Amino acid sequence: FFGGNNGFVLAAKNPEVPTERKRYHPPLRFSRLLVNGERRPMHRAAADRDETEVLLLRHDENNISIGLSVAEYINSANLELFYRMSDDNDWIRASDYLATFNRLAYGSYELQARYRDTVTGYESPVSTMRLRVAPPWYMSGVAQSFYLLVALMMGAGVIHRLKRKERMRRLLQIEKIEREHNDQLYEQKLRFFTNITHEFCSPLTLIYGPCERLLSYDRSDNYVRRYVSLIKQNAERLNSLIQEVIDFRRLETGHRELNVDRIAISAMSTQILAAFEHLAEQNALSLVGDIEPDIQFNTDGSAFTKIFYNLVSNAFKYTPQGGVIKVSVRKDGDALTLSVYNTGKGITAEDRRRIFNRYEVLDNLEVNATKGLSVRNGLGLAICHSMVHFLDGTIDIKSEPGQYAEFIVKLPSLEKTAPNPASPDITIPDAMTVSRIMSDKSPGDISPVQDTPTESKGRILVVDDDREMLILLREGLDCYSVETASAADDAMARMRDRLPDLVITDIMMPDRDGISLISEIKANAITASIPVIVLSAKHTNDDRVAGLRAGADAYVPKPFTFSYLLAVIDRLTAPRRDAGAAVPAHYSYDRSKLQHYDDMKLVDDVVRYIEEHLQDEKLTAPMIAEGLGIGIRKLYRRFQQLEQPSPSDMIREIRISHAMKLMLTTTLSMKEIISMCGYRNRGSFYKTFMKKYGMPPIAYREELTSQKSDEPASSDEE
Repeated sequence: FFGGNNGFVLAAKNPEVPTERKRYHPPLRFSRLLVNGERRPMHRAAADRDETEVLLLRHDENNISIGLSVAEYINSANLELFYRMSDDNDWIRASDYLATFNRLAYGSYELQARYRDTVTGYESPVSTMRLRVAPPWYMSGVAQSFYLLVALMMGAGVIHRLKRKERMRRLLQIEKIEREHNDQLYEQKLRFFTNITHEFCSPLTLIYGPCERLLSYDRSDNYVRRYVSLIKQNAERLNSLIQEVIDFRRLETGHRELNVDRIAISAMSTQILAAFEHLAEQNALSLVGDIEPDIQFNTDGSAFTKIFYNLVSNAFKYTPQGGVIKVSVRKDGDALTLSVYNTGKGITAEDRRRIFNRYEVLDNLEVNATKGLSVRNGLGLAICHSMVHFLDGTIDIKSEPGQYAEFIVKLPSLEKTAPNPASPDITIPDAMTVSRIMSDKSPGDISPVQDTPTESKGRILVVDDDREMLILLREGLDCYSVETASAADDAMARMRDRLPDLVITDIMMPDRDGISLISEIKANAITASIPVIVLSAKHTNDDRVAGLRAGADAYVPKPFTFSYLLAVIDRLTAPRRDAGAAVPAHYSYDRSKLQHYDDMKLVDDVVRYIEEHLQDEKLTAPMIAEGLGIGIRKLYRRFQQLEQPSPSDMIREIRISHAMKLMLTTTLSMKEIISMCGYRNRGSFYKTFMKKYGMPPIAYREELTSQKSDEPASSDEE
């Protein structure tokens, strides 16, 4: 009972109220946030996603403290707070109601917290909050994608490099196999050439011996001596080429042995250079020798002689008239330096790489000739290169295309060897030997032995870079008036001065070949009608097709017989058929009095202008002069000097010739023919026709038509 002012209060048990009271347990909440020691509002850093708090932090905000609070104000001293991360097994007791984490790595976390009542032993449910620490920029998704891309590219690069390395390895293997194959093929070719050259020795002896006997025979006249000397000279050149092939074979197979001795280099060089002085005078060349006196040097004398001779011969081969050749021999310490300089077209960078290539020397001798390397000089340079390496030396080329070329050889001093009887003797060529071997460079008189007949069958222009071939053709074609040219440009210059009746040309010539010359001749309207004969050592089917497609009228391979060549020339230069048997395609005039290119071009231009304006009734000589851009007086004077009909007479002749052609080849009426030929009226046409043919045009046409109809009948009767 409880007493009060108005009585007492009775407290009795209410049966409707349960006897056990339910205890209140507040939830645990996250109340505050400290980032790197700085307090920040919780609502600014938290976000609500899927009803779970998410705390978003940058990568540098990795030192944090999160406040834990429980709404218990009576028994708060009885509460203990714990927290942990989701990946930790142990709970950490919170001090000062803070959950603290230092140096958090970037990533996603889940913070778990709970409390326990120490009096009652009650444990609250686990409260959670999600945290996400952003990665640094270099570990972001974009950066990782970039890293992945770079890694893929690097992987692809490594794979590509490995594949390329494997491909290069295969290519090297293929090149090695090809090199070995080329070496074998080269060895077979060289062996074949050597065997062939050995087979040539006996026939050459049988040629050379009788030539000497004929030259020493007292009764041999000048004609016989001339041609026998030509045979002997070419036999010596062929023998020299054979010996070079044999020497080349010895060097390549290693059968050539060194024979080193003390050599008087100055005296030997001076003697070899003196042998070329006569040839230099003949070709108007300036030969300058700069040889250091009294040089004594240990080397192989035979090999040095071949190197010196081949380089000087090559300089003479490619130096034009009026050029300069400088030969220098110096001793620099223990080394000997030989320099051969010549002006001329020089050597391009491409040619420098292949000029000493031993494969190309034997691959295609004719191709070497068209590229500026004759058979002999190409082989001579290859021998020179092999000789230099045989003496452990070096050879370099300095050149400026179109200006000069210089070969520089450096040879080391070698130790003396014991005398070797098998080694070749030192042979120094004299002036006669140089002149014979270099005869293609010697400018001789190419006039024939017999005088050219006063009445020749026509004019022939022969184009060939071989001087002896020009001599042979000029003398063999003595029934024609023969003019010679040694190059394509020279031939075109001669044709501009005077047109020939026929052109004979070689294919393989320096600077420009015969194919380009033929194309230029056939492309010109004035020279297109001139027959062209190709005379070449290239005799394959492809070579013949190339010559004929360029415009050649005949292709005669070397060697040839003069009977066959003369038959081809006679067929191509035979006079044309009677003009009455076939109607000409256009007006023709007498070209025999036109000797110059410009004169023939003027007359052709006048004829062409008249034919183009034939239907114009008002066509006159002043109109022609105005159309061609020439004065009327000058036009008449030029035609008078050329002994041609006057322009007015030529208009009349071309009109009547065209009318004649239409009468014979068409069924046009006489009125249509008169109109197409530019006549003003019927009377002037009939008068001109009667004056030229002696009968009216209609009667003339009927007579020719009846003659044509009678020809088949008479042939059938026969």
